[in-house]
Amino acid sequence: MSKEVVLGGDVWDLLDELMVYMGNPMQYYERDVKFGVLLSGPPGTGKTLFARTLAKESGMPFVFASGAEFTDSEKSGAARINEMFSIVRRNAPSFVFVDEIDAIDGRHARLDPRGRATFEALIAQLDGE
Repeated sequence: MSKEVVLGGDVWDLLDELMVYMGNPMQYYERDVKFGVLLSGPPGTGKTLFARTLAKESGMPFVFASGAEFTDSEKSGAARINEMFSIVRRNAPSFVFVDEIDAIDGRHARLDPRGRATFEALIAQLDGE
């Protein structure tokens, strides 16, 4: 298994690779291939729409969460992240889209022990531990 990081570069090449994956996601899932894509840009540029479209084209479930949901609730953010990834695993393979991810580990969250625990839970889940 190899890991590649595409910074900038040709977005169309990355899109071609994604579309190959979309053609048969179970083939990759059965071989335990996982990947992530970080979409960045100003609000209103279609990041969420793009992710939803990819999920729909592949027939995979789309799990959406906002970073603010993990910081503005009575329930611990770490518990909510673990709960979300539990749902994702039961419905794998699937798309996970976390909007406003910067809210999880923003400047103020680093000072808050609950914010730090939330961020560490997210990293642990993304790392597969």
